[in-house]
Amino acid sequence: GSYTQELENIAGCDSTLTIIATVLKSTEETIEVSGCDVVTVNGVDYTASGSYTQELENIAGCDSTLTIIATVLKSTEETIEVSGCDVVTVNGVDYTTSGSYTQELENIAGCDSTLTIIATVLKSTEETIEVSGCDAVTVNETVYTESGSYTQELENIAGCDSTLTIIA
Repeated sequence: GSYTQELENIAGCDSTLTIIATVLKSTEETIEVSGCDVVTVNGVDYTASGSYTQELENIAGCDSTLTIIATVLKSTEETIEVSGCDVVTVNGVDYTTSGSYTQELENIAGCDSTLTIIATVLKSTEETIEVSGCDAVTVNETVYTESGSYTQELENIAGCDSTLTIIA
């Protein structure tokens, strides 16, 4: 604003001083920011959630205090071991061969997630055998008294379905 002061000058006479004052204001502001693994504000990186303060100069050239409420979400990496017969399915992806696989996903926080899958794919089996004997033959505790073709559904050594065809 414009202000006037009535003073006495050095000679002892009345003097009028007009002051045109421009008062610039300091500022204080709070912002909330979030991101994955790191949040950067004014060139400063924050890797942990918390409240931080930056002392800056505002557009008017006055001191400015910026309070930063940072939420730093974390990316994740995980390894799982899975096994199954003939096919292993993880997150809708089928694996038919044993091995190590990687899936790039988004975790619950919305950040990048790397899932390493160690898959063991066991195999079902099919086998045919021919057996013969007098009056009867026994295969896996089942007795056959007539010649013919028979099927047994079993579990193989890997724990998977196994089909055994018996020609008696």
